[in-house]
Amino acid sequence: MKIKLRVHLLSTLAWAGIIVVAGVGIDNSLGDAAILKGINEVRLPKTELMLNFRAQTNNEVRRTYEPLAVSGLPLAERIVRVQQALEKKQIADQRIQEYFDQYAAIPRNAEGEAVFNKLKTAWDKWKPVIVDEVTREITRGLSNPTQENLDEMNQRILATSSNVRDETNHMTQFADELVDMNKKLSDEEATEAERTSKTAFTIQITLSIALVLAAIYLGISTLKAVVKPVEKVRDAVRRVEHENNLQLRVDYQAADEVGEMVIAFNAMMNKLQSSLQSIQTNVGEVSNATESLSTAAQQVAASSS
Repeated sequence: MKIKLRVHLLSTLAWAGIIVVAGVGIDNSLGDAAILKGINEVRLPKTELMLNFRAQTNNEVRRTYEPLAVSGLPLAERIVRVQQALEKKQIADQRIQEYFDQYAAIPRNAEGEAVFNKLKTAWDKWKPVIVDEVTREITRGLSNPTQENLDEMNQRILATSSNVRDETNHMTQFADELVDMNKKLSDEEATEAERTSKTAFTIQITLSIALVLAAIYLGISTLKAVVKPVEKVRDAVRRVEHENNLQLRVDYQAADEVGEMVIAFNAMMNKLQSSLQSIQTNVGEVSNATESLSTAAQQVAASSS
């Protein structure tokens, strides 16, 4: 494998690792955010609304029977207390209606819808009596507030107590079911968010380790592919320098840049050796020619004498 390709592969691996690990983290964060958003915007508001509805139901019942507790007071004080009870009851009426309407407007799953329909049935029976009828009775008693009229008002209110008690129990039972259901779903969704976070963290760690190991392997193999043959070439050059041995060759074969360098080095050594041999041959021929000339000169000199 080409060294340049190895370097590109290392770079690509690093960027791919960053992108993949970041992608897993971002995807997990978005998933957790969606779950937490659902809990914050749906589950918690539902739970809070139904808890408030449950509390106002009890408050409404208490305000309904509050006028009965002041029957032994003087008329003037009794009238004031009944008027105060009516005002508080009307505030409770408004709040419980608001909580019911707000909860009705929030989407529900099939199970939640079934329980809410039961609550609504109980509400349709409870509201006309405890909210509307009792309010009318108190208003009627205060329209001509004598002890006798107020006592009659109390009797009419007491006549509804059995029905009110049963319907209140039914309604609060279904309200508690909705509260428990939303709490359970919130816990399940929070657990799911925690589970996906742990899974994503495990994936990130696994990917990171795998990428690091792959990078280490590529890095080491790249170093081996470069360092060892370069050391061989270096050692060969030093031996040529000290031994003047042009027959030295580097034994390395690889289809990469270092392999090409080794081929070029060996080719250069072949050329140097060939050049040296040519020079030595030429020197020999010149030496022979010189000796021939010297011999001829000596013969000429001898014959002249």
